[in-house]
Amino acid sequence: MVNIYFSNFIVHQAKGGGKTCEVLIKEKPYPPFHESRTIEPIHFSDSLQFISPIEKLPLEPIRYRMITCTTKDDVFLFFKTIDDQLMIVVTLLFGKGKLQVCVKRWNDLEKRYIPAPMNDLTAAEERAILCTVRSVSIRSGQKIRYCLF
Repeated sequence: MVNIYFSNFIVHQAKGGGKTCEVLIKEKPYPPFHESRTIEPIHFSDSLQFISPIEKLPLEPIRYRMITCTTKDDVFLFFKTIDDQLMIVVTLLFGKGKLQVCVKRWNDLEKRYIPAPMNDLTAAEERAILCTVRSVSIRSGQKIRYCLF
């Protein structure tokens, strides 16, 4: 399993207003091998805690990173593998109702991330992309949306 952490985000605010929503990223705090929190895929039971409060604590500490935006904004989420060799950019285009994924690899010669062709990805990198997309959910009022594939 490839370990991924949430690196950064950018919210490009649209001029017109929209309904407020929250982008939630599920994280497992401080794994023993790294100081960064790694992401985890969201399950159906995770969304239930936002509908009705749970009095019991989970067996493992789980945390949600929350980004507040509107339903017309564009949100760019940057994730990296623990070794910083792969960067996955998830773009939520709320105005168009689309999600885009861009994968970049670190290039030692150029000292920057360059786009990685999707047909050159290893099976582990493809699983990392799926894990990344599945760690993000969107909450608007009482509705929660997330990917389960």
